[in-house]
Amino acid sequence: MDAKQKIDNLRIERSWSLAKLANEIGVSDTTVYSWFSNKNYQPSRKTIEACCRVFGITLAEFYSEIDINKVTAKEVILLEAFRLVPDIQKDQVIAIVKSFSEK
Repeated sequence: MDAKQKIDNLRIERSWSLAKLANEIGVSDTTVYSWFSNKNYQPSRKTIEACCRVFGITLAEFYSEIDINKVTAKEVILLEAFRLVPDIQKDQVIAIVKSFSEK
């Protein structure tokens, strides 16, 4: 999903109009309307950061395809265990886990 679609989905989840989104991030209604009428438009990092701020999410959450509300108990256990792994070994752990998904 591209950034423009992600912004639109977050806006719709909150039942915000395009005008409300514009007001919240501090730009004109016309600016926001033009984003969605221009197929080639991709939001700048500044725009994405403003949207994240008003939606109450981090950039990591914005770019993640993971729905945090659907994380399973086993995934939480895996994340908790991963946090205990020394930083120097985290890349190795990621490579091992990825190797299982490639089979």
